[in-house]
Amino acid sequence: MRHTPKRINLARNTISIFLALATLVACRCAPPEEAQVEPTTVIPTIEIIPTEGDQIEVFYASFLQGDETGSPEAHLIDQFQADHPGISIYLGRYWASPEVYLDWLRRNPFTAVLSIPADYSTRQAIEEGLLVDLTGILAREDLDKAYPEDFQAMLAHEGRVYFLPAFHSWFAVYYNTDVFRRYGLVPPETWEEFPAVCETLSKNGVAPIVYAGDDRQMVSVWFDYLNMRLNGPEFHASLMDGEESYTDERVRAVFDTWQFLVESGYIQENSWDLQVEASMDLVIDGEAGMILAPGYKSHGELDFFRFPIMDRSMPIGELAPTIGYVIPANSPEIEAAIEFFSYLGSAEAQTYLAQQIDPAVGLLPLHRAIDREDLFTPEMQKAAALVKGADVIRQPYFWCFGDNLLNPLASIFRNTLLGQDYENELERLETNRLMVFEQ
Repeated sequence: MRHTPKRINLARNTISIFLALATLVACRCAPPEEAQVEPTTVIPTIEIIPTEGDQIEVFYASFLQGDETGSPEAHLIDQFQADHPGISIYLGRYWASPEVYLDWLRRNPFTAVLSIPADYSTRQAIEEGLLVDLTGILAREDLDKAYPEDFQAMLAHEGRVYFLPAFHSWFAVYYNTDVFRRYGLVPPETWEEFPAVCETLSKNGVAPIVYAGDDRQMVSVWFDYLNMRLNGPEFHASLMDGEESYTDERVRAVFDTWQFLVESGYIQENSWDLQVEASMDLVIDGEAGMILAPGYKSHGELDFFRFPIMDRSMPIGELAPTIGYVIPANSPEIEAAIEFFSYLGSAEAQTYLAQQIDPAVGLLPLHRAIDREDLFTPEMQKAAALVKGADVIRQPYFWCFGDNLLNPLASIFRNTLLGQDYENELERLETNRLMVFEQ
C-alpha cells in the first residue's frame, strides 16, 4: 500500500502535541491484532495502518498521528518496507500512557519500536533493563553525532544511551503584542523588570498574568521555572531526584514568590478554574497580558519571551519536553527493530518529518542535518534559539511525577490564589516525596 505524501496537521487545536501526552489516561492499550492478552484485561482496539509483508512484524507506536488525513510516518513506512520487503510495520496510535505500553511489552514479547516521551516511565524502564542499549547502534549508524549530546544525555544511564531524542517542544511567556504596544511595554528580561510590566497592565485594566489553574501539569510549570530561576537548575534537579526537602527554605521561597504575585493582584482571580485553551484565549483577546505556556501557534496575536532571569549568577535552565525513539529489550526480532529504528533516526526520515509536520504542533526536530533556516518558521527559530541558549535542559515536573506529587503541588498554587493557607499541602507534598523515593 502506497501513501501520497501530504502536509499533516497533527493537532485539531493549536496547543502543542505534548499536552496530549500529559493527559493520556492509564488504561490498557491495544497491541498488534495477533497478540494474545489475559482474558481479564480490557484493551481498546488500536488503529493500524495496513502494511504488506508477513515475514517479520514490527509494532510501532507513535505520537505523530494525524487526523482523518493520516500520519506523516505512513509514507516513511512505505519507503522502509520497499527497501526491506521482509519486514512489515504495524503503525499504532497511543490510546494510553507509554507506561502501559512498556508494561504490556514486558509481559508480552513483541518486536517493537516506540516513540515515547522522556518521562519518568521511560527512565524507570531504562533502570529496569527493559530497553535496548543504543550506544553501539548510534555509533555504528553515526546517529550519536547527528543529535545534540545534551539531549542524548538526559536519559543516559551509567554512561549508556537508551533513548534517541528526536523532537522537543518549549515553554515561554507568551504575551499579547497589541496590548504591549498600546502601553509602551517591552518584554522583561529580568525579574526586576517584570513587576513594572505587571503594574502597568494592572493600572490599565488588563490582568497581567493568567494561568491554567485547572490543569495540574501547567500549574507545575510555574514551579519548574520559579525554582530554577530562584535556586538554580542544579538545586531543582536535586529536588526532582528526591535529594532535597519540600520544606527547605529555598522551596518555601518559591511559594513566597508566587504569593507575592497573587497579593500584588497580578494573577487573574479566576485562573484557578481555567483550562489551557480558555486561559490562552484571554491573552489572545487582550483581557490578560501574559501566560506561561507551551509552544503555541499564535497567528500573529502573540509573541513570547524567556521566563525572566532572577539571578544572573545562576545557570539558565529551560524546559524542553522531548519525544524520542526506544526499542524494547525483549523484542524477539531485534535486528528488524534496529533496522527500522535506524531508518526513523536517519537524516532522510527526520527531514521528511520536519517538512510534513505542521508548525502549529510546536515540535522542533533535533537532527543536525535539518535545514532550520529553510524549514523552521521564525517562531520555531526563536524557540530553538531560546532552548539552545540554556545552560541546562530539563523535562517538566509533570513528566517526572504522578498524582501523589502533582496534586498537592497544584493545591499549593490554588490555595494561595484563593487566600488560603497551604501548609498542610506542603507537608503532604513532603510526606509523599519520602514515600516516592523510599520505594
